[in-house]
Amino acid sequence: MAGKLFLTCAVTGSSPMPDHPNFPFRPDHVAAEALAAAQAGAAIIHLHVRDRETGDPSQALDDYREVVGLIRAKNDEVILNVTTGPGCTWMQSDDDPAVCGPGTLMFTAERRLEHNADLVRWGVEMVERMGGDIASAGETRAMLGLKQ
Repeated sequence: MAGKLFLTCAVTGSSPMPDHPNFPFRPDHVAAEALAAAQAGAAIIHLHVRDRETGDPSQALDDYREVVGLIRAKNDEVILNVTTGPGCTWMQSDDDPAVCGPGTLMFTAERRLEHNADLVRWGVEMVERMGGDIASAGETRAMLGLKQ
């Protein structure tokens, strides 16, 4: 018997943005490509968001909410692996390797995880509104400091 296989699709890939005329970086396009990947057999979608004008890596909470909302409106089964996003890229200075140079992105852990905590809150609230009975929902709310 063959083993089970889980396909993961990273819709927007890594940085920098590739030079491709149809590369998805706007929320609606990212969601559409994620849904197409799920339809084609991907079980897991690894999500990044990008600046909707430039395509640069982003951590915009509204964009994460939009992409996840668009995907969940049409598919509530695909697993969403929402990235911690950019925020830990060290580019050393040409003048002094001990000093960061242009292109460095350094954020605190809290800042890098902010959108994940928000999306977990959102998901717990959605499950509760639908009358779901998930054992971990209460634990998740407690971990995030949310009211029961």
